[in-house]
This record gives sequence, C-alpha cells and structure tokens, in this order.
Amino acid sequence: MEPRAGAWRATGALPAIDLSSSRPAFPSGWVRLAIDIEVTDGDSAFGWMRADGGEGFRDATSVRIPRTSDGKVRLIVRLPEAVLALRYEPIKGAGAFVLGPIEAQEVGWLEVFVCQMVRYCRSEGLSPVKALRAAVFHARVHGVGALWAWMKLYLGGEVADKAYAPWVAQHDSWTPDGLRALAQVAGELSSRPKFSIVMPVHDTPERWLRKAIDSVIAQAYDNWELCICDDNSAAPHISIVLDAYRRADPRIKVVTRQTNGHIARATNDAMALMTGDFMCLLDHDDELAPNALFEFAKALNEDGGIDFLYSNEDLISIDDVRYEPILKPAWSPENLESYMYLGHLTCYRADLARRIGGFRSEYSGAQDYDFALRYTEQAQNIRHVAKILYHWRAVPGSVAVSIDKKDYVIAAAMRALEDRLSRGGDKGTVVERRVRGWFEMRRDVDGAPRVSVVVWDANGPGTAGDSSGGEAEACIESIRSKTTYRNYEIILARAAGEDADRLNEAAARAGGDYLVFVDCTVRPIAGDWLQNMLRYAQRPGIGAVGAKLLFGDDTIRHVGIVFCAGFPRHVRQGYPMSDWGYWGSSSIARNYLAVSPACMMVSNHAFSAAGGFDPAIPSPFCHFDLCLKMVQQGRRNVYTPSVSLYHLGYHDSSGNSDAARNFVLKWWHLTVPDRYYGANLALDPPTFEFDPSSSASEPPCGRSKDRNMSGLPTVSNEGPDAHSRDAR
Repeated sequence: MEPRAGAWRATGALPAIDLSSSRPAFPSGWVRLAIDIEVTDGDSAFGWMRADGGEGFRDATSVRIPRTSDGKVRLIVRLPEAVLALRYEPIKGAGAFVLGPIEAQEVGWLEVFVCQMVRYCRSEGLSPVKALRAAVFHARVHGVGALWAWMKLYLGGEVADKAYAPWVAQHDSWTPDGLRALAQVAGELSSRPKFSIVMPVHDTPERWLRKAIDSVIAQAYDNWELCICDDNSAAPHISIVLDAYRRADPRIKVVTRQTNGHIARATNDAMALMTGDFMCLLDHDDELAPNALFEFAKALNEDGGIDFLYSNEDLISIDDVRYEPILKPAWSPENLESYMYLGHLTCYRADLARRIGGFRSEYSGAQDYDFALRYTEQAQNIRHVAKILYHWRAVPGSVAVSIDKKDYVIAAAMRALEDRLSRGGDKGTVVERRVRGWFEMRRDVDGAPRVSVVVWDANGPGTAGDSSGGEAEACIESIRSKTTYRNYEIILARAAGEDADRLNEAAARAGGDYLVFVDCTVRPIAGDWLQNMLRYAQRPGIGAVGAKLLFGDDTIRHVGIVFCAGFPRHVRQGYPMSDWGYWGSSSIARNYLAVSPACMMVSNHAFSAAGGFDPAIPSPFCHFDLCLKMVQQGRRNVYTPSVSLYHLGYHDSSGNSDAARNFVLKWWHLTVPDRYYGANLALDPPTFEFDPSSSASEPPCGRSKDRNMSGLPTVSNEGPDAHSRDAR
C-alpha cells in the first residue's frame, strides 16, 4: 500500500515542523490560519503554532490549535507584531498524521470583529443583534481595550484556553482582602498542625527560586517551616538568595551540601531539618497556591487520622500563565501502579516518612514515586483534596514539558515498581506503555484457578423468532476459539425470569473461583483476555474488573463508568480505539466506581459477600448495583485496557425509567460526586475535558435539555446517542 501524500509519523514526545513563507516575511498581528490535518494514530486534542517574535519560541507567543471532527482548522489568532519564525507542533507525543497545506494570512480589525461576533453568537446561543448589543455594552462599561481582551476568548490562541483562563480568574484567584480573611479563619482552627515543606535546590534560576519561596511565605496558613537543602550549587546567586530569605524569616531553614548528592540525598538532608507534624514536598521552580496549606490543615481538622494528603494541580508557563489543569481521582492504587498520578503537592506524616527510610538515592529521578509507593503501603487513611493547590512550572528541560530525553527517570520508576512487586510477594513484570512515563504492572496469575464464564442476553431469555439464541452460540464459539486460558467453563444463563434471577442462578451453578459475566454480543479480540482479567481480580481488595469494549467500527464503547447525577455513563465513548485518554485514562489500569456489565469479572467470594445481583433491580442497573455494593464493603473496581473485546449489541432499557430513578436515589450518597472523576470535568457527556460549568455539587447533566423534570435521564431506543446505550 502506497503511503498517502502528506503522511507523517512522529516518534518523539514533541514533534515539530519549522515552516517557511512564500513571501519575504511571515504574517504577523491578527492572522487567519487554515490547517488541514487528519490524525491517524494518536489522541492529542490540540497542537501548537509557535511564533518567534525575537525572543525565541515562548509560551506567550504560542497559539493552541484544536482538533476538529473534519480535520479542517480555521482560526483567527493573534501573533507577535514581528514574526521571525513559525513552528507547528501538530500532536503531542508519538503518532501519525496526514498534513495538508498550511495557510496564514493577515487580516484587518473588521474581519476580526465579525469573526468574533459569529463565534460569540454560536457559543452563547444569541442572535447577531443581541450579540452586538452585548459587545457595545461591554465596550461602554469596561473600555475598548477590555472589549479586545473579551474578544480573544472566542478567537483562541493563548496558552490558557478560553475555558480555563476565565475560570481561574473567577474562581481560583485571590485578592489581598480574600487572603486576609482566609488567614483569620486559619488562625481559628482548633487544631493547627505544623507543616515542614521540604525543597532541594540545585542551580535554580533566581527568578523561579524566588517565586517558589515567595509562594510559601504567601500562605494564608502560617504554621509552617521551609526546609531547604542547597545541593552544592555552582550558581553564585543561590547562596545569596537563600541566606537573605533565611535571615528575613526564622521559619526558613537552609543546609548546604559540600558535594553534589543529587535530588534524593538533598531531599533527605532537607528532611533532617524538619520539626513539623507533616512533610510536604515542593520543587525549586514551582509554586504553591496561597490556600494550599490551609486546605490541608482544614482536612486534618475534619479527620485527625489522615496519614496522607494530595491535591490537584496545573501547569504554569515561564510567563506565569496557568494552563492544563490536572484533576485527579480519589485514592486509586491501580492508578498509582500505572504512573505517579499523585503529582507534586503531597503531604506525609513526618514520623512515618522517617520510619520508612526517607528517599532512596538509587531511585533519583523517580525518588518521589518510589517514596509514595512505599509510604502508601503503610498509610491507613488517604485523602484527596480536590482543589488546585500547586502550579507545576513548565520550563525547557523539565518533565512538565517532556520526559522524552530522561531515560534515567523511566528506568528508576520501573525499578520502583519492580520493588513493589517484590515487597508484595508477587511475581511479574513491569512494562512501559506507549507514552513515556506510564507503565503496566503485569502480575503473574497465581496458579490456574477455575473461571466460570456466564454468557447472558441483556434483552431477556431467548424466545421463538428472535436471534438471541444465535448470538449466544456465536459468543460461545468466539470464546472457545480465541481463549488461551484452559481452566474455564461456560454457563449459559437462558432461564426464564428477570436478569438478576437468571444470573444469580447461573452463578449458583458455577464451579469457578472467579465469575465472568459476558453479554452474548461480546467477542474476544485476543486470546489472553481471561489471564489479563485474573491479574487484577486476584489482588486483595478488588471487586469487579472491567475490560476495554469497542464498537464494531473500532471506536470506544467502554473504558470506565462515571456517575452523572447518580446515573451511570460511559467515558469517552466514540473516541478512536487508540485514544490515550485524559492522563492515560483510556490506556492504563484505572479505578472507577463501576465497570460495564457486558464483560465483568468478580471473584466468587466477593460476589457472594455482596449478596449477588439484587432481584428487585432490573438490568443493567443490577450490575452497577453490584459494583457499588462491593465499593460500600471497601472493595475497589478497576478497568484494564489490557483486555479488549468487541461489544456489538444494543440494550433497550426504554421501559426502565422507574428503575433508573430508584437506582439513583439508592446510591446518591455514594455516586454524587463521583470520587474518581474530578469536579469541573465534563459530565454530559463525560469526556474528561475541562468544563467550567461543571462542579461536584451540581453536575451539568442535571441541567441538560435531554433530561426530564425529575432530573433523571429519559431513556429511549434512539440509537448510538441514547442514554440506554451509555449505561451499557
């Protein structure tokens, strides 16, 4: 097969194309961009057009280029007044794409204004007359300069996209009065734990070093100490800056190494200065949000037994522009074995941190990952503070920009995971996923336990004239022809009655240690699907294990379930099979409250302990009910992408509106908010995209035009976008 014209394959982390101009100079100022690009392998939601205005390719002169469904990008953006060079980064990470011509043409202010008004009308659902009145009013009240800033929100082109930047300005920015009020509340807390902030320093640029230290001094909560270790820096400003801060504030402590020990040893030396109750970590060029320590102290006041805290974070550019919020799930052990999802602002009990031996120098580069793995094995009470409390500086050469050239970090992380296997008495291997810095821990299956595969028909028992019998036979034949695991049996749940009764009866007949409930329209893709599910189902504390399910056109059907106003929904449904997801969500093992019942493994012991399927709840809700009962018992459910199957059928639950309502009411206390899906992530549909209108307390699906008066989904047989399909 001949390669397509314009086809490219990227193998590095940040592919880039330097552009040339057909004219003597590059276009500048307001520019209309036209880019035709089809991404054939990869999942980047956007690319970048970077302009060199005389100071190199900087974030402040970069334009975010979104992907479109038809591959045709048409934008009006703002470039520097003089452009010396243009660079296009079509995707982030390895992948393939077909690129057509790139056109850039300068435009006048009138075209800019018209384009803005059209986008504003579409975005806000306004008529042109109302939109024009809004623009005139904005200019009168705030001035023409403010009008132009307002217009740029709808034209795009900044590091901070139009969704996140206004949200930060409105909801996550602090005024002096606000900080004083917060400091007063902090001073009135009944318990005031002392935080020791540990920060190793080595040749940090003065600007970033000062910003890091200033962010600690600016904390609204004042019971802290900053423990700094200078790891034998050569830069002369380091000692001058640190000494000045130490003299100005007695809470700042500094120790200087006589030899360079690298980050793990330097962190341990900083730890030796600690006198606090809890240890927090801060990189020498990052920043804390001013409410960071207050939020941790508040959580500890609510529950004094907490052993470990972590928060959300975002990236911050060298121009101090915040972007790319990282909204994390609640405590997720399987996530942690996939990558260091806990991030930067982590808070440990100081005595336990010392007891496990601090940071190990043989893991430098991934010393924080190794430490977190060991620490969380000992911690009993782990809490996620779902607020953005840390700003991760994206400077050239940092992991925030790219991990592509830091092989030692990858090697250290893999050794840390291998050590985790050994500590747990498990055998297995650690492999790197297709994006650097993400991993899969493949535990060996313990023995050869018996597995009972229960094949069931989601639309009820077979009757004369229907095709369910043929589907079941085709499913069984597919399982028998594909499956390489030998110790299994197949049980066909075709008895009359409700789904829960049929499945409970089939489970009672099963002789397996593990049960796999399989919809009769499911077809395995690879032969090792049972082994790969067992790798997780055999782990202590695991409830249900779910698989990656695909539609017949190789798009995603299931990579996890989240609950929107208490109703189960599929994440990223319809995305390409190769979709990487939000921080790997589609492509790594990840914890969820529930997984799809179309292919779900559970140990016979966990199934019995949860009481099996509730006969009073019809399908598909009885399956989600089982998942939630296991969570309520302290178990966790996990999705694994190492098991892929086709799910070809369609389940009609149009008569189950009462069942949906009862299910939502029963589990509202556990599913709202969904602990594994961050507030301000899109919920209607759930795509993991940032949505400023979304919140944990009032999910947007409760306000959707597709909802009835009760706030619950109206379920009907409407094809691919019907809610009943989402719940399968």
